[in-house]
Amino acid sequence: MQGSWLYGDMAHGVYHDDHLTMHGCAQHCEDRDECHHWVFYVESGRCDLKVNHGGHNPDARHMVVGHSKRHLEFLKNKERAAEL
Repeated sequence: MQGSWLYGDMAHGVYHDDHLTMHGCAQHCEDRDECHHWVFYVESGRCDLKVNHGGHNPDARHMVVGHSKRHLEFLKNKERAAEL
């Protein structure tokens, strides 16, 4: 989704041949147990990793945000707990 993830900083300005794409940035996050969100800078190829803290800012048009599979599972478990 378009935008940035505010707070929850884990790693900033990661530049590496293996993740100079959105898919690579997402995989870089998936490979780290504590990573819940990633931010890819479209123009520069920069990749930022985020822990499970903070929130989405849709105003940043030059970035793309994604969530790790562990974060999506966290959200499902949170919804299930709320239903009980």
